[in-house]
Formats: sequence, C-alpha cells, structure tokens
Amino acid sequence: MKTLIAYTTKHGSTKKCGKLLNERLKTKGKLIDIKKDKAKIKEYDVILLGFSIYAGRAQKEMINFINSNEKVLKNKEIGLFICCSDEEKSIEFMKENLPNWIYEKAFIKKYLGHEIHFNKMNFLERNIYKVVAKSKESYSDIKDENIKVLANEVNKLAGLNE
Repeated sequence: MKTLIAYTTKHGSTKKCGKLLNERLKTKGKLIDIKKDKAKIKEYDVILLGFSIYAGRAQKEMINFINSNEKVLKNKEIGLFICCSDEEKSIEFMKENLPNWIYEKAFIKKYLGHEIHFNKMNFLERNIYKVVAKSKESYSDIKDENIKVLANEVNKLAGLNE
C-alpha cells in the first residue's frame, strides 16, 4: 500500500508533523509540500492531507489541491491532520475550511499540535501572537501520541498492525 503525505505549512510545524508521522509508518510514504512539489496522486492508495490554520483559515493551496484533485481523491483512502494552537476547535476548523465531501470521507481526523517560531514570523504576526496567546517565546507543543494514533490507523489499513 502506497501512502502520500501532502501538506501545506507556513512556518514548518505541519512539515515536522508530516515527517514524524512518516517515521512511524511501517511502509514509508512520500512526503510533499504541495506549494513546492508535485506528485502523481493516482499512484497512491492512502493520501494524508495536513494543513495549518491561521486566523481561522486553512491555507488556500490545500483547498485548491483538494478541489483540483477531487475526482481522484474520491477514490482514495483519505486521512486528515491539522496543526493549530486551539486543540478544542481543531476538528471544527477542519469542518469549516474543507469541502464537506472530503471531511466526511476521511477515515481519520487528527489534531497534531503546533509550534510557535517567532523567528519565522514577520513583525505583525509576532506582535499579534504575543497579544492573543500571551506568549513571548517560541515553543513546541507537538502531540506525539496523536501522531502515533494516526500512524497506527494507516498501518492497520495496510494490514501492518503494531
């Protein structure tokens, strides 16, 4: 079973989560940043889509990727993962931002945490985040247990249980 992990990232957290997820798969997948890389998605059995949320919105590149590949994606096993600072609203963000058909089709939807990298933010982002989150330092809050759960579900699909 071939797996594609396709993601969008603004500051690198979703990429990091995609890499950590791929490390836990029994059969390694192909990891692509859909802003930079192309993949022949017809070649894959499982497609995991990862994206982040900024100001309540998913990156437009992920939405465009889903919409432009709808016909192929409808015939694949789809998993969704999200990186954002609000775990409680993460699934709600997925539902609000993604086309309904892909949200409903996904065999798993997981929140994988987030990281804040002030050194990668512009002046405005940095100041807004400091006020909203009341944080002045970069930090990581990646949810390794959630990554493990997602990887285990993909491994089960492939008949490769832990």
